[in-house]
Amino acid sequence: MKKHYYLIFCIMILFLMNCKKGVDLSMPTSEQKETGVTNNPYICKYWQCLKLNSEFEPREFHSLVVFDNKLWLIGGRDYDLNYFADVWRSDNGIDWKCVTKNANFGERGNAYLCNFKNKIYLIGGISGTGNFLNDVWMSDNGIDWSLVTGNANFSPRIANFINFNNEFYAIGGYTGISFKSEVWKSNDGKNWQLIKNNASFGESVFNGVVVFKNKIWAIAGLGKEGASYIYKYDVWSSSNGVDWEFVTKNSVFSDMSFSNFFVYDKYIYLIKSIYDGSGGGVPYYNEIWRTDDGKNWMPINLKPDFSSRHTFSLILFNNKFYLIGGYLGYGYGDSNDIWISE
Repeated sequence: MKKHYYLIFCIMILFLMNCKKGVDLSMPTSEQKETGVTNNPYICKYWQCLKLNSEFEPREFHSLVVFDNKLWLIGGRDYDLNYFADVWRSDNGIDWKCVTKNANFGERGNAYLCNFKNKIYLIGGISGTGNFLNDVWMSDNGIDWSLVTGNANFSPRIANFINFNNEFYAIGGYTGISFKSEVWKSNDGKNWQLIKNNASFGESVFNGVVVFKNKIWAIAGLGKEGASYIYKYDVWSSSNGVDWEFVTKNSVFSDMSFSNFFVYDKYIYLIKSIYDGSGGGVPYYNEIWRTDDGKNWMPINLKPDFSSRHTFSLILFNNKFYLIGGYLGYGYGDSNDIWISE
């Protein structure tokens, strides 16, 4: 399954699955939801390095969440494809403490992580052996983890998870064999209901899923039409997870590799990671775009201050955006630096 998974995403440079390795379909691996409004025109435009070498090992495909007024970092993998089962905690985003090196949810990367009903929930991802997962774990302190279900109703897959109206949604996905056009829903992480079998967005795994203007938005990605794998540059929205409306198809989503979407200050933001291996050196560069309607996208910064990368994690904490770690390119490996924008 691992080889097949890598092959698919190698073919589709959008996700660059294993031109070195990888997967960030996440699909947010951190909770992505609409936040409070500010009038700061510079948020996400300018960045500064907060810390060059953090206490945790360099990594990619890790997950972040804010819980108990602290920032938590979980799992991921390193440049040599070694996966982590560790949990790190920070009160200030600068100083980090490892609270457990081997959490019982096991080694994994690209897991969905969120603060749900005053607990941390961890869903799915890829195991240290390269298998897709469909288990759900829960913790009320970030240290001790309880298994909610080892086998959710949906098949093991890479999917887009989101917390919307106090319920979990699993949208689309890829099982290692086929793409899915399903939507599943759960109010407890244990019992999942199939609410849509053939969603109008088609068989897809999306580059980003966010909550914006009281709707779920599924943006760009990879899919299948007939026997062909295709890049998807479209945007879809839904107020209930069942009925989906086509919003736009936009070339701004072309050439993306493990890009991050998030919502802040009445905008959807995109930190676009772009692959360009034609000239040697670091084969990635980043751009920042935003939209206030999901249809019309405007560039904010086409050459941000942080070093080029993909498969990083991003989160809002203490009114600052934290960009942590990621893959820097062939020969450069992974990073454990921290950048902020405020």
